[in-house]
Amino acid sequence: MEKFTSQRQLAEMRKMSGGNQRKIAKYALAKREREDLIKKYFKDEGLPFPVSPSPQYVQQLEKEAKSGDEAAQMRHAMIADVIESQDYANNGAHRDANSTLSDMRQKLNNGESITQADLKATESAVRHFSSTQNLALYTLVKRAAEAAAEEPAPQPEKETPAEKSEPESDRYAELTAQIAELQKKINE
Repeated sequence: MEKFTSQRQLAEMRKMSGGNQRKIAKYALAKREREDLIKKYFKDEGLPFPVSPSPQYVQQLEKEAKSGDEAAQMRHAMIADVIESQDYANNGAHRDANSTLSDMRQKLNNGESITQADLKATESAVRHFSSTQNLALYTLVKRAAEAAAEEPAPQPEKETPAEKSEPESDRYAELTAQIAELQKKINE
């Protein structure tokens, strides 16, 4: 069975391309390859490729795929991908982006280290929900990730809450002030 770029991967590629010519070209190529596969397995065979497939159509394709025909298996996989992508777009994407943003706020407030994976997840979430506050959050996460990359990893020490060098409320106030400062710069 041929490999194909899923609808969800295409949406992510389009979202993350943001003016980068190489990424735009890669997205365009993947999109064209997917359209060629749709044409090959559906339109050339006289079968519809619906945007929202009905359960009966999916069951029909599933029965055909069980026969062992490679083309039928490919059609079933592509339609199953459409359904999965729609479910994710309707339910998962929003929830994932919101949880990522709240996790990053919590990590910054607690003074936890930020990894490059955190930075990429925050970038994706901010592209999904672009607002001034989220852009400011991305800037803070990026600075924290750069600072973590420059510093050697600290050895974990056991501290009691009374021994912490900076109370959490002070850290929150500092971050809030930085966000306000960034918003002023953006509005200028």
